[in-house]
Amino acid sequence: MKKLLLIYLAITITSCFHLSQRESKSNEQQWDANLSSPKEGVIHSIKDTTLDREIIQLSNPSASLIDIVLLLLEDELKPSDIDRISKFQNENILTYGEVELMKVSLASSVPTVAYGEYVLLLGKKRSEAVLFPLADFQLIRVDEDSYGGLMAGTYTGRNFGHFTVYSYAGNNKFECIFTSLSDKFCQDGLPTYNTSLECMSYHPFNLKFENKDINGDHLLDLVFSGEVFYFCEGLEVGIGRLDREPIRKEQVSFAFLGRADVATKTFAWELANDNICDVLK
Repeated sequence: MKKLLLIYLAITITSCFHLSQRESKSNEQQWDANLSSPKEGVIHSIKDTTLDREIIQLSNPSASLIDIVLLLLEDELKPSDIDRISKFQNENILTYGEVELMKVSLASSVPTVAYGEYVLLLGKKRSEAVLFPLADFQLIRVDEDSYGGLMAGTYTGRNFGHFTVYSYAGNNKFECIFTSLSDKFCQDGLPTYNTSLECMSYHPFNLKFENKDINGDHLLDLVFSGEVFYFCEGLEVGIGRLDREPIRKEQVSFAFLGRADVATKTFAWELANDNICDVLK
């Protein structure tokens, strides 16, 4: 009997150890396990017309960058309200052409009702300009063979930011054809940037971004990864990263799978991780 009891205990301990390993591995791979292929049928872009941007014709292409920015902002700002204008790079934007891209940062003294950072696009030999309310810039390629890409970056508001993609629509306009701010993904959108002082924030604040094919359909997807830091437990509220070290950390990864009809220049991305909204509540 004693021998049988020892054998039983050994089997139980071994089983618990392997179960723990499987659960740990499952947690690490929980996002990959939930990837699904985009649905067949008509491609619908997640548009937000409130974020569309008009192209402004510049009467003086040799005007200073500060003057151009002040013209585009259409606010009662003065040159000292612009803290910095730095060049990103030159890029080829699909269906529009070669552009110069600049990062514009406003001074901290500017009222918070204004966006603090923008991306300035100069095209057609500086005869046209657009100011995007984006804190950074990403060139989104649709597939490996495409020359050029779409305008994209993080649209921020206070402590949260959402990935946003623009396409040149003709008629002197760039359309917002995708934003993770849409409630089509989660009830309040799916942030890709989180500097919150409340119970949860990201590390890094702006999740790592990759534009790559993860499901083998030859279309490049939008992939985000990083960590979620949790600062509250139980019924605690109003406690954040300025109050204590994180009490829990979790790896997070989610993806928007690409869909495209290149002939009609229609592009869309669908959320691949069905459970991510519950995790990031």
